[in-house]
Amino acid sequence: MRDGNIFRHIVNSKDLFALAERIRDDLPYSATMYNALLMKAKDHTPFPFDFYTVKSCPESHIVIWIKQNTNFGIHCREEEVPVLLKAIQDEQLLPFHEKILIVFHLPEFLLTPLYDIIHPNSPGCIIRIRHDTFIYQGHQNSSLRCPPGMQVRRLGAAGVKHSIQNSAYNKSDNVELMQSFTSKVPAVGVYLDPSISEETTVDISNIQFAQPHEIPIAWITTHHYGSLGMLMTDEKYRRLGLASLVTETAARLHVADGYVPHVHVLFNNPTSAEFFEKLPGWKKSHTATWIVCSEEQEFNL
Repeated sequence: MRDGNIFRHIVNSKDLFALAERIRDDLPYSATMYNALLMKAKDHTPFPFDFYTVKSCPESHIVIWIKQNTNFGIHCREEEVPVLLKAIQDEQLLPFHEKILIVFHLPEFLLTPLYDIIHPNSPGCIIRIRHDTFIYQGHQNSSLRCPPGMQVRRLGAAGVKHSIQNSAYNKSDNVELMQSFTSKVPAVGVYLDPSISEETTVDISNIQFAQPHEIPIAWITTHHYGSLGMLMTDEKYRRLGLASLVTETAARLHVADGYVPHVHVLFNNPTSAEFFEKLPGWKKSHTATWIVCSEEQEFNL
């Protein structure tokens, strides 16, 4: 979809930056869309995202991104929901003829109205996947310490591939695109390095990339739609604080790059929820729900 009677296609970096700044007032609900807009404006994403606003309401906070005509991200203020829904229906925006349709990170006030449009038209299975959203509040006064025998690095090519292969919901991600993406946005890991005999301080301003072949023992990446995710620690190295280390490092890198650090934790993942509830500097802010329509009973997000 490009410019039509209803939606305006936003392509200019200046306009994308301005739109991001406008919806920043809607935090925490706008965090994911805000980051996605900045990534596009900075030319940090190789993914085929297109951003749209409603022509009749040029000063509204309604923003839609579309990826490959099957993935959608939607943001608006609660009072703008009727305008958004009318525009979606008038444009016949959602492609119900596709084998899969995913609408990302919907706040509670938008979930039911949009579901009521999608449900009667879905050709197959339709599910709602709820996440708790945690926002980073800042905890940057303390130094970050890496244990001896290890070092914090940005993920290299093998690290990115390893994170995707070990992900529960992102195994279908394009590895080459993610490798290109994470060369510009935060994705960090802890790597074994027997040459380091003492605990070291992580210098956020000078974190080097790992070698292309190196595999991390703990890692976190930035999702293509804007949040942090795919957090994992190799089973042999758990309970050493490595998950906290990579999460705090990535969050500080996000802040340094102008992004809003946040994560979406799946509703049936109490271990991760408890981790972020206890992690200094993080606070649960709201619920975000994915709507997934698929002709298949199984699919990857």
